[in-house]
Amino acid sequence: MIKSTPLFRFLLWLSLVAVSLACALSGGGGRDAQATAEALAAQSTALALQMTQQAQHMQSTLAAQVEKGAQTPTRASNLEELRQNARILLYEDILTSKTNLERYVKRSLDEGGYSYFDTEGDPERLKENILYGATAWDLIIVSAEASGHIPAEYFEFLVAHLQRETALILEMWDMDDILQGRIEAVPKLKWILDTCGVEFHTDWYNPSSRQVFLLRPEHPLLNQPHHIGQLESAGLVWRGDIGDLMKIKRVQNQIVGDATFLVGLTPANPNLNGLVTTCVEGRVVIQTFASHEYGREEMIKLWQNYIYHTLNSHFLATIP
Repeated sequence: MIKSTPLFRFLLWLSLVAVSLACALSGGGGRDAQATAEALAAQSTALALQMTQQAQHMQSTLAAQVEKGAQTPTRASNLEELRQNARILLYEDILTSKTNLERYVKRSLDEGGYSYFDTEGDPERLKENILYGATAWDLIIVSAEASGHIPAEYFEFLVAHLQRETALILEMWDMDDILQGRIEAVPKLKWILDTCGVEFHTDWYNPSSRQVFLLRPEHPLLNQPHHIGQLESAGLVWRGDIGDLMKIKRVQNQIVGDATFLVGLTPANPNLNGLVTTCVEGRVVIQTFASHEYGREEMIKLWQNYIYHTLNSHFLATIP
């Protein structure tokens, strides 16, 4: 609604004065005076109406210009601001290991300029911050490189956040070992995997070669904000079970979920032996190998891409 301006009120007053003047003149001076007064009133009223219409048009134009100038920034700049102000929860248990390895995930967040709450590898602090009714996080990062997984009960809480559109990054190379390998006995972990559209295939145990391949090098997650090249082995950092090889889930020969393997062992079959999965419309990334098995620079870039894309997908799903 456009409010009246002083100019508009003045023009209205002018038209009223013209009408009053016409009325006054018509009271005396004969027919000629009355005709003159009526003509003057008509001209004044027409002029006032024309000026009023012009003023209203000018007001409408200015209002449209102001509204246009007040529009929200472009989607790209808006996402940038949202990412930088995102509420991020970090659990990275490499801090509690005895290896003195660098915290790649913390480094990725720091170099990306993100603010975050760091549980410093404490499972109880993680639990406190993912309980029902806790902070409505935009992104939860669970990097269990030292232990391989988190307690089974925690998935109950993670699912609650996922159902509220929270983004999730999981680094777990030993998911199948939860509850002595009975993954079916952890319904909420199974729910995450089913929703994603993947399932456990086999352990990756002391392989003779640790070479991995980029299965979809053109995928945005492998190119924004950093281009990810081949992941080169960093040498023998961990021994024994070093990962979980996943496969795309099918029900009655139909693929379920929207999972895409980005890193895996068999380029000839990109639906098998996956090690990095993106799914749930890009809000979830699951990495089932240990980050320190591969070159530092590429892994930090890859983690920054995880964060960038999961947050983008989260905000695109929740912000009109």
